[in-house]
Amino acid sequence: MKMKKNILYIHGANMSPVSFTLIQTTMGSHNAVAPEYSIESPVEKNLKRITRLARKEFKNEPFDIISHSLGGIIAILLLKTRLRIGRIVTISTPLGGSEAAATLRYMYPGYQLYKDIDPSSDIIKKANNQKLKVPVLSVITTGGNSTIPFMKEDNDTIVTVASQTVSDNPEFYYVDLNHFEVLLSVEVADKIKLFLDGESKRNFMLPNVAMKDLLSRVRSLVR
Repeated sequence: MKMKKNILYIHGANMSPVSFTLIQTTMGSHNAVAPEYSIESPVEKNLKRITRLARKEFKNEPFDIISHSLGGIIAILLLKTRLRIGRIVTISTPLGGSEAAATLRYMYPGYQLYKDIDPSSDIIKKANNQKLKVPVLSVITTGGNSTIPFMKEDNDTIVTVASQTVSDNPEFYYVDLNHFEVLLSVEVADKIKLFLDGESKRNFMLPNVAMKDLLSRVRSLVR
């Protein structure tokens, strides 16, 4: 009997596990663990808590990770632990940090997120120096029609393309969507499924009512 796949979902800053509803549904039957965390706590503290949770929930069984934005940094840092990680998917992840955060952290010195994603922060350096010991798929969002023009580089409204592509190791998958649209893309969800388990691509669409409800819930999170 084939065992169910174990998947750890790590959401982005100011988001929640709800943001993975479409992707999680696309994965089919599996054991899902989707913790919430606060950006008011340092990434290192969140990393330790998620490590303990993954060890408790998955025991010594292998598991994959699907992560978005800041969650992708946590996912890469989990490779420093002894957890049995199989594959990792990062989506719109600022592995190179944020130049905007480097400026804003001096205007808002108490805001933990800006400290964590400053390109010179210890967190970003550790993520960049972490050897990728497992297959990694990085979904790169190039912005679609929603790029922010005053950002000097190509961006997805939140993260620059350059920051998402600092590593030469992952498999890159480019999509012309913004930072939040990507989580509602059936094409992206199917690509992730193919990467994680190699199943043939299939047509997948939520019923209209469910899709409208999902869109409403995600939009309420990002306002």
